[in-house]
Order: sequence, then C-alpha cells, then structure tokens
Amino acid sequence: MVLLLLVLALQTTAVASSPRDVCDAKIPDALKRATQKRFPDYELPDASDHPDWQVENNKAHGGGDGCLSVALGDFDGDGQGDAALLLRSTKRTHSLLVVALRAKKGWTIGRLTEWHRERSTLYLATASPGAYRETISFAYSQSDPGAVEVVASRLSGLVTGVTESTVIYYFWTTAGWVHVWASD
Repeated sequence: MVLLLLVLALQTTAVASSPRDVCDAKIPDALKRATQKRFPDYELPDASDHPDWQVENNKAHGGGDGCLSVALGDFDGDGQGDAALLLRSTKRTHSLLVVALRAKKGWTIGRLTEWHRERSTLYLATASPGAYRETISFAYSQSDPGAVEVVASRLSGLVTGVTESTVIYYFWTTAGWVHVWASD
C-alpha cells in the first residue's frame, strides 16, 4: 500500500512539474476564456499541431520559440499587449486568424481571415514595424477587403501564410486592419 501511494505521489509530481505547451503559456487565461466563448467550435493553438521540422526550423532559423500559431505585440499602439491566434476548427478542415486587442475591460477579438486548410500548414509571427510592399508576382486586387499595395507602420504587425508558400503582412491603421501580400 505504501509503495502504491509513493508511485501515485511521484506520478502527480511528474504531471504537476511537466512544462506547459509553449503556445498555451503565451496566451493569458482571460483571453483563452474569451476566445473559447466567441469561437466555441475552434481550438486554441498548440505547438504540437505543427510537424517537428517546422518547430525546429522556427527555433533554429526564425529565432522563434517553436510556437507557430501565436503572435504577441502592441498592434494598435495603446501600450497594452495584444495577441493574434491561429484557431483550428473542431468540425472541419478550417482555420481562423483572429486578433485580440487588450482593452481596459477585457479583450476585443476580431477575425482577420479564414483559411480552408489545417492549422499545421500555416504559420503566424509578429512582424516588425516598417514598410512592406506587395510583390510583382502577386497581382494586387482591390476586391480583396483590406488589401493594399504598400503599408508603412510604426507599430508591430503580423506575418502569416501557408508554410513555404505565402507571406502576408497585417497592420492596424486608422482605417482598420490592412494587409499586403509579400509573396505568393
């Protein structure tokens, strides 16, 4: 009996001391609750969603921490930490890019784009302030809501897309969120 109690105690300690998922650790609990309430058919980011080669590449060459589905920064310039998340549908092959701006009374969460593909094929990171221009290889389309040819921002933004395929930069402006296709 004593041996059984010792084994159970050691298992409990091992579980309690196991590291949290790197993506989970980046998302404040209040934001987790607000996101799950707003998007109940979607799962929060998890580093294990991505293949090991993507995670290792992100750590080795991208200067990342292995979480390819969460971006943090002050996206709206109010001095508060904001977040962007890639959410995975629990019902179909579908993902959402959402942005959560921290407000005094919680979070304002909005949808930026929908992807008709698994989250494991996508990436998300914080983009540095600067000027970004659409590439010649991608034809700028005014019918794409929020698409612009050039964006210059003093704020951090988002960079997202399909791994090894597309690069799209999102920035908050006085006109709302705009984006530039930098690679297709």
